[in-house]
Amino acid sequence: MSRREAAGLTIAAVAHRWGFTRVSPFSRVFRAAYGVSPAKWRSSAVRGPHASAPGSPPQLPRAR
Repeated sequence: MSRREAAGLTIAAVAHRWGFTRVSPFSRVFRAAYGVSPAKWRSSAVRGPHASAPGSPPQLPRAR
C-alpha cells in the first residue's frame, strides 16, 4: 500500500493493519518511536514537503 492510499485510512485502521486491536496502545508506541502522535504526524505530512513534517517513519514493531 502506498502512502497516498493509506492517507484515506483512519488512525484506527492503520493501527489494526499493524496488528493492534486498540488505538491507544498503537498511539503510545508511535509516539515513543517518532516523538509525535499519529494524528500530529499525519497532519504534518499532509501539508506537503515544504512543511516541517517529519521524515519517513521507521518501521513500527508489530503488536504481540
